[in-house]
Parts: sequence; structure tokens; C-alpha cells
Amino acid sequence: MKKIKFYTSKIGLTILLLLPVYLIAQTASELHELVGNTINNDPLEAQKYALKGMEISKDDTPERVDAMNDMGNVYYYLDEYEKGEEILSKSMEIAEKINYQNGLGEGALTMGYIFLLKGQYSDALEKLTIGIEVFEAIKNYNGLAQCYNVMGSINYMQEHYEKALEYFEKALKYGDKVTQSDSYVNMSQIYMSLESFAEANKYAEIAFELGKENGDNYVIASSLDLLGQVLTHDKKYEASLNKLFESLTLKEALQDDQGTSATLYYIGLNYKGLNQIDTALHYITQSYETAESIGANEEMRLSLSELAKLHAIKEEYNTAFNFQTKFIEINEAMRNDQASKKIAEMENQLAQKIQEDQILMMEQEKEHSEMMFKIYVWAGIFILLMILLGAGAIYKRYTEKKKAHAEMEAKNHIIEQQKHVLLEQKHVLEEKNTEIMDSITYAKRIQTAILPSDRFFQEKLPEAFVLYKPKDIIAGDFYWLEDTGNKILFAAADCTGHGVPGAMVSVVCNNALNRSVREFSLLNPAKVLDKTRELVIEQFEKSESEVKDGMDISICAFQKEMIFQS
Repeated sequence: MKKIKFYTSKIGLTILLLLPVYLIAQTASELHELVGNTINNDPLEAQKYALKGMEISKDDTPERVDAMNDMGNVYYYLDEYEKGEEILSKSMEIAEKINYQNGLGEGALTMGYIFLLKGQYSDALEKLTIGIEVFEAIKNYNGLAQCYNVMGSINYMQEHYEKALEYFEKALKYGDKVTQSDSYVNMSQIYMSLESFAEANKYAEIAFELGKENGDNYVIASSLDLLGQVLTHDKKYEASLNKLFESLTLKEALQDDQGTSATLYYIGLNYKGLNQIDTALHYITQSYETAESIGANEEMRLSLSELAKLHAIKEEYNTAFNFQTKFIEINEAMRNDQASKKIAEMENQLAQKIQEDQILMMEQEKEHSEMMFKIYVWAGIFILLMILLGAGAIYKRYTEKKKAHAEMEAKNHIIEQQKHVLLEQKHVLEEKNTEIMDSITYAKRIQTAILPSDRFFQEKLPEAFVLYKPKDIIAGDFYWLEDTGNKILFAAADCTGHGVPGAMVSVVCNNALNRSVREFSLLNPAKVLDKTRELVIEQFEKSESEVKDGMDISICAFQKEMIFQS
């Protein structure tokens, strides 16, 4: 979704398109309006007007700020994020220098959008805070609504869906029809994530109609993506592909690389649903390469995850591992952005505390100087008496100042110690987190090793399949398959607990199953389960602690000739 700015009505836009551009656009403000009217459908044309606006506007004027913001907005639409950041930073400096509040807010808002798409949420929040304060002060409600849309999107990326919906509802309250269409697209995305597909479809249709009414191809394309995703969920893959390819055509015409990457990803998911794995790989790879070229981290993250799965399906495990590793790296980087923000907030609080103490000390010194002046005046009037009183007062104030200074140094020392402790705790937490994740990942490989391989499963039960989706990285659920010669036994088990405890129980239970068949030569499912229960209890009774863990299990046995004759 791209940020939208409209400055004239659709009737005005029609008139502008019928007349020669440079007969109309003679001033910087008129060029500014033209950028708003054309950027949704032709960013390259809007770029020409923005450049012209920068050429004819004077330095350090609101017109120059508007033109620079327009150029930053164009770079955002063209996915040239670094250029956008550079020119918007300069425009915000000028706007602040000349006290042009609306220009400052617009620049901050566009930078918020850029940082959102790059996955730099802390930076986005910093800019949006500026935008919200400015737009509230000058009562620019549509600008405020756009800030709320971005705030909602950040919460959506962090999976804070309830908070995100609150921001989008605020945006609907304050925004115009263009901004409202963005809000409906965003709300549809949230309900898609919540698997409320009827609600997702409803808001996508509202956004689609508003997009057509506003002539906004970005909103139309995003709505088509969402409608296609609902059809994908319903397994109506061909109908979904029709929507998505229509969206792709619009986005390619707009040169919206970020949006193109997202649509290519959804197309790939449809081909995966149709079991056309090579075609799915083609589109998901295109999605990843497009996102990587512009630094769109969220689209890169989604594509990498799917590429790992697709290559695993093709049993290209080395390639799948490489993509999974990249996915973990970018996923952790986006999470660490939030953690870094919290740490930065703590450090800012410490710095603010130091600054407040320094201000207090300066005020005390000022009060001391004023009092000394009064003492000297009275000493000049009352001569000897005031000299004695003045000497006493000077000595007293000196003692107080020395004491205050000592207290200030003690406070600063405590603050420095607290800062050092926080930094040490941060490093310890990072090390512990790395150790835990490494251990769990290694445990995952061990648990995977005890499960029947896909190849072994297909050889023994060619008509069967396994759907195994553990809640955590490792799990207490497992499946089991044993070929005894004449019979094939298979089971699905749910051990108590989940995550690491459940995985440990699953190893004990899996081992008991193997022993029941291999060591005790049991083939009857009931006897196998009885023996397995006996072995599990025997294993847990060795502990001095009372262990109440176990598993729910279903087991079946087939005669081989029954499988292969069918």
C-alpha cells in the first residue's frame, strides 16, 4: 500500500488532463497540486512536476519544502527509499528552520511510510510522533489520519491486531475518502491474519469500490490482492489467479516494486495450492528478488520462508536450509529493531534525568548569586554589622553548594552504575537467548531424526501423507511407522506438554514403541500399546520425583498384501 495525497476533485483532475500542463502549472503551488493528482497513477509524470517545482521555488520557502516533500513522495512510490530519506531529511530541516509546520508534518509522515516498508519500525515511530504532534497542533485531520494508518500498520506487523484496529478506526474518523480507502485495505489485512475471511472480504470490497471512485490504482490493486487471498483460502485457485494477475498488471504499470513483490508472492502460493511446485518457485523467487532490490524487508521475510518450504518439498534440503537461514536472519533483525527501541528509551530516560539534575543545579546557583547580591547591598549600608552577617552567610552558602555538588556527583555516579548494569543485563540476555535458540534448534534436529523420513513413509505407505505442524520449534506430538515384514504399524501420538518438555516426553514414548515391537516382537496394536504403557511407566518410576506425564496415542496395523494389492 502506497501513501496517497489528493488535492483536487476528480472533476478538476479531468480538466487538468484536457489542458496543456505548462499552461496551467505556472506556480510552485499549482505544480504541488499536480503532483498530488498524478502520483497515484503515474509516479514518473508526478516526478516531472516535482522537479519543476524545485527549480522555480526559492530557497528556504514553504514552496521549496512542498516541492522537496513531493520529490520524497515520488521516490517512495518508485521504491527508491534511500533517495527519499535524503531529500525528506533536508525538507524537514528547512521546514523547522522557517517554522512551516504543515511541511514538517508531511515530510515526517512520508519518512514514516518509508521506514515502515523497510521494516525499521523504531525509526518510523520516531517520525510519526513528529507528524502527529504537528497535525494535531495545526488541525490537519487528514494528515493525522494518515499517521494513524501507519501507526496501525506498525502494530499489525508486530501482530498487535487489536491496537492496530484502534488506529485504523481513528483514521476512518478523521480521514478523507482516499485515506479511508487505505484504512479499509489495512483492516482487511488484519482480518485476513485473524482468519476472519468473511470480514476480510467485506472490507476489501469496500476498499475496491472507494479505489474506483477515487481513481486510485494503488488501492484497487491492493484490494484485488486481498480478494484473491480470500479465494485462495477457499481453494478457488483459478479465480484467485485472475484477481492477482489483474493486480500485478496495475502494479507493474505503476512501477510499484514493493507491491509487485507482494502480488508475486500470493501468485506463487496459488500455484503451490495447485501442486505446481516449479511454477510456484518461479513466482516466489521473483517476489524475493524484487523485494531484495528495494530493501522491502517484510516481503523478503515472507518470500524466504516460502522458498525454504518449496525447496524442502522438492527435497533440495541444502537450498532450503540456506533460505531458512536467511529468513531467520531477517526475521531476527526486524524483531531486534523493537528491542533496540526499548533500550534506547531507557537510555534516553537516564540522559533526561541527568539533564534535569543539571538544570536544578543551575537554578540553585542562580538563586545563590541573587542572594549574594542582596547581602552585598546590605553590607554597604550597615558596614560592620552586615560584613559580619555577610561573612556568615557566605560561609553557609558555600557549605550548601559544596554539599549540593557532592550530592550531584553521587547521583551521577549512581546513574552511571545503573546504565552499566542495564548494558550488562542486555548482553547477558542476548547471550542467553542465543544459547537457548541454538539448543532448541539442535533439539529440533534430534527430534526430526527419530521421526520416519518422508522417503521411508512414502515407500511404506505410498497413498498416505503426513501433516505435521508443531506449535513450537519442537513439540510433544510425533508420528511413528514400523515395517515388521508382514505388517506395517503406524501411530500418531500427543504427549503431555509442548515445546521442550513435550519433546522430551515424546522421545521416551517413541523409544517405548520401538522396544515393544523390536525387542518384544509384539504386532497386535492392543498388546503394543499395553507394553508401551508398561515401559513408559517403568522409565518414569526410576525417578525419585513423581512424574505424571504420558501420551494419547492411536495405532494401526496393516497387512502388507492389503496395501499393495489395493
